[in-house]
Amino acid sequence: MKHTFRYILFVLTLTVFSSKSDAQVICIWCYDQDQPISTGVTNMIQNGSFENTTCTATEYICPNSFSYAGCTISNWTVTGGGANTYAQMFNNSYSIIPDGNLAVYLGNAFCQMCSETIDDTSCVVPTGCFIPSVTAEAPINAESYGGSTGVSISQTVSGLTVGNKYFVEFWSGGEGPGFNGTGVFGVDIGFGNYLMTNTQTYPGVTGSGIRYLFEFKAIATSHTIKFTNWGHICSTCTEAVFDDVKLYAFSEVSPSVVLCDQNGTIDPTLPGENPPPPPPPGEPVDVSLIIPNVLTPDGDGTNDLFTIQYNGKETFDLSIVDRWGALVFKSNTPANAWNGKVGNLPASEGVYYYTLKVGAETYHGFLTLVK
Repeated sequence: MKHTFRYILFVLTLTVFSSKSDAQVICIWCYDQDQPISTGVTNMIQNGSFENTTCTATEYICPNSFSYAGCTISNWTVTGGGANTYAQMFNNSYSIIPDGNLAVYLGNAFCQMCSETIDDTSCVVPTGCFIPSVTAEAPINAESYGGSTGVSISQTVSGLTVGNKYFVEFWSGGEGPGFNGTGVFGVDIGFGNYLMTNTQTYPGVTGSGIRYLFEFKAIATSHTIKFTNWGHICSTCTEAVFDDVKLYAFSEVSPSVVLCDQNGTIDPTLPGENPPPPPPPGEPVDVSLIIPNVLTPDGDGTNDLFTIQYNGKETFDLSIVDRWGALVFKSNTPANAWNGKVGNLPASEGVYYYTLKVGAETYHGFLTLVK
């Protein structure tokens, strides 16, 4: 099956701010399409298309809402929200439904994303479908809509093998009419929220929803898959609709997916530590670009510097920012490597985001600083 990439987030090893040092999401992809990425998989998510439910279309599904209908969605738990939250089931009168007849809409009014100013989306700078950084307090809504907790739907999946890799695939759209702006929602598969974008999928609107694919390393035999919405981030921005959620083994992913790695289990050597071997004598040397994804400035001689290997002649411009978007390092030559310091002070342990411009090409990604 042919897939149209909207964006591939190139993350070989991403350690998210978490109480678990080995928390790991490896790659995130998104595709502008409604059809599945992988077919015929053994789905470890139960009722991933939300068809097994006592809730009918437009019935409210949040127990904390004054309008809660008392209905249930088998295998899923709806939490958070508040008295005015209007999360509900959607049918094809309200959104594209890529699988079955129903989807979940986490309706939750308006939230503040970047400041107390209504409609301030200045901090929302997506890289493809992913938002690398927002302010520490965001997103937040009124308490009657769940405040900073938002409204969520989640399921805990058991039977995973610790150290093995799995994929979470799902579809996301958005409601309408009148809400054709890009929305924001959170995805948590056990390592904290990743902020992602969604688009309007009101029937008759040109275009499609977004298929997401998360590759992750299991750190426990059970992981909870959780989707959260805090509300419209602007007066014309859509809120999230979800459908066709899957969790399946690494070996079952579609062969059309260009993988970050080729192993079904975690190799003890972090990707990016060792460059590939040189070509055999007599073969031409191609222009190469190797970007590491880990920095351990502990003086042991391994990964003490964030060094990008590049042997081309194009212009080179590297910027590294922290999770709040503050610049920590900048260079216009690959010979200048980051030593993990900001000024003369050691940078904090955690995840940093880089933007690299090589000639006309731009690369985005993450590196993990571990002490």
